Amino acid sequence: MQFYIPSHHFDDSYAIGVEKSPELVVPSSTLIKPEEDGSLGVILKEGLYVWKAHKRFTTKDDAGDLWIPIRAERQEVNFVPNRVNQCNQCHQDRNQEVIDRYHDYYSIANVKMHGNLTDMWGTDKDTTEFNASKEVPDFHKQIMPLLTKPALDGGKSCADCHNSGDKLNLSNATGVDVQNTTYRNFVLGAHLLPDGSVAPYNYISINPMGMDVHQEGGYHYAPFLWSLITNDDLTAPEDDNHSDDPGKNLDRKDDYGAKYSKVVEDEIARINGIYDHSKHWSLADRQAVITYGATRLAVGLSDRLTFVPNKLAIDTNQAQKAYQSFIRNCYECHNNHTVNGLHDANFEDIIPKEKRFSDPYYLRDEVMRFSIYHYLANRDDTKFSQYIWESNLEYSMHKTMTSALYRVDFNDLNNSEILVYARGYYIDKDGNKVELDENHIKSHSFLDADSDDYKAIENWVNNIPMENSIPIMNQPTEEIVIKEYDEPAYIDQNITWSDEDGDLAQAMISTTNSSEHTFGDTMLALDYNDFVSAKLKTYAILGDRGEHNFTFRVTDGLDNGVIQTVPVRVESDYIVPRPLSTMPKSYLFYTDMNTSELKRLESNGTVTTVGVIDGLNTNWTTVYRRADKGWLYFLNQEEERIYVVSGE
Repeated sequence: MQFYIPSHHFDDSYAIGVEKSPELVVPSSTLIKPEEDGSLGVILKEGLYVWKAHKRFTTKDDAGDLWIPIRAERQEVNFVPNRVNQCNQCHQDRNQEVIDRYHDYYSIANVKMHGNLTDMWGTDKDTTEFNASKEVPDFHKQIMPLLTKPALDGGKSCADCHNSGDKLNLSNATGVDVQNTTYRNFVLGAHLLPDGSVAPYNYISINPMGMDVHQEGGYHYAPFLWSLITNDDLTAPEDDNHSDDPGKNLDRKDDYGAKYSKVVEDEIARINGIYDHSKHWSLADRQAVITYGATRLAVGLSDRLTFVPNKLAIDTNQAQKAYQSFIRNCYECHNNHTVNGLHDANFEDIIPKEKRFSDPYYLRDEVMRFSIYHYLANRDDTKFSQYIWESNLEYSMHKTMTSALYRVDFNDLNNSEILVYARGYYIDKDGNKVELDENHIKSHSFLDADSDDYKAIENWVNNIPMENSIPIMNQPTEEIVIKEYDEPAYIDQNITWSDEDGDLAQAMISTTNSSEHTFGDTMLALDYNDFVSAKLKTYAILGDRGEHNFTFRVTDGLDNGVIQTVPVRVESDYIVPRPLSTMPKSYLFYTDMNTSELKRLESNGTVTTVGVIDGLNTNWTTVYRRADKGWLYFLNQEEERIYVVSGE
């Protein structure tokens, strides 16, 4: 048995992890084993609890026993202090036979749990001193070292094989976020089975808990990693006495509550036939991985984290050159469009051959997958969109380079995933080039490692400064003249721009305003012809006559595009109509809550008392007036009732 205290009970910290709900990220006590006769008694500290039952697994290599968490009680129960609360008080059939059975029931635990509890204090059955906040699992302290630890026979570590050249990268101990890519791959990754289904490496349990049973995928295979390190699918096929469902009896020795699949069973045998993962770690290491998986997969506690995030600027010249390389070479597939992009579930070109996650959503996630944020309305467009939410090179560069950051290994820059996939090979410890296995990883159009486009990405990863020419706006050959209050129209001259480096650049109307108007709203709009020119649509309105400067920025992704101006003259032959000498008659009604009087305010400021409203309440709110009836409607929110006041 293992006990949990939900982390939302901590006063000054919280558990961080992929599970967003803090009460579900739970630290656990150590394993509490039952007495020799199978009974169990525990002294609990005051507070709310969750608990999970475990079942013994005898390893096939005779290394000892593992404890597999099978079912959990996720309800929080506030136990009555200083009283023996028995499990069977709730968990038993309410019939006389059962009641009689437990009336004089004897067990070792039952004896110890009465009297002064001298046989319990200070033992493993005493949780009164359990420090929940200290026990929150820390991925970087407890699990990451296991991934880089040599095998029991002195062979390679997990990370030696599962590196940036593999579909499952567990080698990157660094990152810009405590929830780095190795953590995410470990807790969210899944194995693609031969039948097309997926088996997540980790679940928070084998047999689903309570409400989870009825969710999609609630009854599932055992966590695939657990199956590999035990060399067992941790379940059994149905028979005459056991159906294949979450409520099945777990009295069979080899059944731990998982959903059965012959495909899973065969796949475990196939993989461990190539390399037996059940012999890679010690018994204690395997138990640590299983126990970690049963504690909601936290990365750590907010005020205990020792992980120091790395930094790499994404607003430098070298970052801009890397971004330009990405959009030239990778945009066709790695864009985030909903059609022919990452967000298109039917776009085969971007679906990996074998890499999968516990939820299909992560195949579209900009952290789990390299994503180039769109700078076009549609992938194959040949011009920018006039709408800034569809085309904005600066925002696209920021989002794209943020995604690329998660593919940088700050301990082994040259083997960063972003470089390995760009050039098509991993460099091992002996300096040998290991080609990406196209049987498992989708083929890319790899860049030549000596090409300018590859060097741009490499320079950014290694933070090597580069030069960048700022794009410029080309001045029109003729003065732009528009008429005040004319109908919206395109001016004859196109606005054009250029970039000396040949980079993609975008002209954008500056947000600099005139004294009355925003050019991008009421006076001017850009309608792009392609990637180097645009038409200007003018909306000159009353009050804009005179000399103006249309202000533009031309950006190649960096947000320091130079402000450039184009002069324009607004002429006018529009005659401004004079207002009427008298304003139309107008008035408003209001109530004086102190006197219950209804008053009318004239446009000349005169106030007339109409009369007293019988029963006026301070909770009344005027809704509207029916002039044809001479009625005023009032609404009382608390009573949910409408009152009508007649003018008669």
